[in-house]
Amino acid sequence: MASLALPIPDAAAGGGGAAPAYASKLVDPATRSNVTAVRVTHFDLHLTVAFDRQRLTGHVDVTARSVLESEAATRLVLDVKHLEIEKVVSLTTGQDIEFEITDGGVVGNALVILVTPADVDADSGDLRIQVVYSTTPESSAVQWLDASATKDKVAPFLFTQCQAIHARTLLPCQDTPMVKASYNAFIRCPAGTTAIMSALGNGDAPQQEHEDGSRTFAFRQPIAMASYLVALAVGNLASKQVGPRSSVWAEPSVVDAACLLYTSPSPRDRG
Repeated sequence: MASLALPIPDAAAGGGGAAPAYASKLVDPATRSNVTAVRVTHFDLHLTVAFDRQRLTGHVDVTARSVLESEAATRLVLDVKHLEIEKVVSLTTGQDIEFEITDGGVVGNALVILVTPADVDADSGDLRIQVVYSTTPESSAVQWLDASATKDKVAPFLFTQCQAIHARTLLPCQDTPMVKASYNAFIRCPAGTTAIMSALGNGDAPQQEHEDGSRTFAFRQPIAMASYLVALAVGNLASKQVGPRSSVWAEPSVVDAACLLYTSPSPRDRG
């Protein structure tokens, strides 16, 4: 079986912030993923929020497809940075898959997953991989606030900012606008907190309530989009509808004031 058209970055090629030798062949030199060989088309994100440890733990199920015309892909390479990777599993065979993390320089590392034809679904032709991982306190996409730093001081708060290339610190992904993927997400939050995302949800109604008081919220984003648009916020949140398809989310004490930004006429509208 032939190897991929592009080499995998190593310390010599990408160390010290220098782009690897093949970067000139890519539209986006900031990614360390093998986007010219394999493209992620969808992912399912399952995460549990741990405010006390400032970590998100769980797994992401990645669906990808080879874009090589004359050879089979033998590797799926994802961007990662400040993530702890526990294991990689083939969702087709159920078996653990060999992987390594190589130094990609200042922009992050490459999670290199070795795949075989057995890892490709025979019916769909999709490669389906599960990566079990956790974020770390150094994950720059995830910002943590103590309850004392919020307006209502009731619960801690977290929010993410993945633009421009911080999504790789939230989840293993092909972190470049060259790749657009749909996604589903299941976020388990502590009691008294609500999760919202850049996806369709069910308001403040959780999908599941657990014995310890925590709740799981479910989301779906059917429109394929770039990784930097993935967004998550968790905290003491309330919503107020401002249109047939629009709601404003904020802490309960300020949600009414926040709505005024969208419901009050602008000076131009007032004439």
